[in-house]
Formats: sequence, C-alpha cells, structure tokens
Amino acid sequence: MVKLLSWIILAPLALFIIVFSVSNRAPVTLELWPLPFAMEPPLFAVVLVGAVLGFLFGAAAAWISGASARSGARSRARAEAKRAKAAAREAANLRDKLTKLEEKNDTLLNSPTPNQALPAPDKAA
Repeated sequence: MVKLLSWIILAPLALFIIVFSVSNRAPVTLELWPLPFAMEPPLFAVVLVGAVLGFLFGAAAAWISGASARSGARSRARAEAKRAKAAAREAANLRDKLTKLEEKNDTLLNSPTPNQALPAPDKAA
C-alpha cells in the first residue's frame, strides 16, 4: 500500500520536474553582488536547487523545533520504563511471598493437629 501511494505521488512529480527542466533550458546569469563572480546555469537548475535547498532548510527547522517534544517523550519513556521495572520487581516479590505462604499452609494442613495426636478416651472409666 505504501509503495503504491509513493508511486502515485512520485510519478507525477518526476514527470513535472522533467517537463519543467526541458521547458526551461535557457541560461540565467547569477551574480553575487559584492564579489565579481558570475555564472550562467540553466533556469531549471536554479529553480530546482532553490526548491531542494528550501525543502532541506524547512525540514531542518521542523526537526530542530521538535527537539523539546522528542526530549520530553524520551524522559516520559524512561520514567515509564522505571515504573514498569518497579512493578515487575513488586510482582516477583509478591509471587515469592505467595509461594512461601502456600508452602506454610500446606505444611499446616498436612501436619497432625493436637486433637488427632491424642489417643481416643476410655469409655470404661
């Protein structure tokens, strides 16, 4: 499903970029004002490089702005992991206590009671 969706989005985008590049091959003069530097790349290269750089700067800005949210999520995850470990230790301790109490109960149930250990009284007397 994801591959199909990516093809549905990327195929028209690639087609648009190809048509745009073929249609805009005229050279454009780029000058850096304070420097005596000039170059003449094709127009499509200038536009596409500008679009890619804009995308990269936008992605970097979004990633940087989400740093506090990611940090908070990591600290909450660590706190929850600590709580889960503590709960697992508590469950293990309670299981051990239960096992010991069950063993004690079994020994008490299986041992003779004081009444069972006494001989039956004589009725002749």
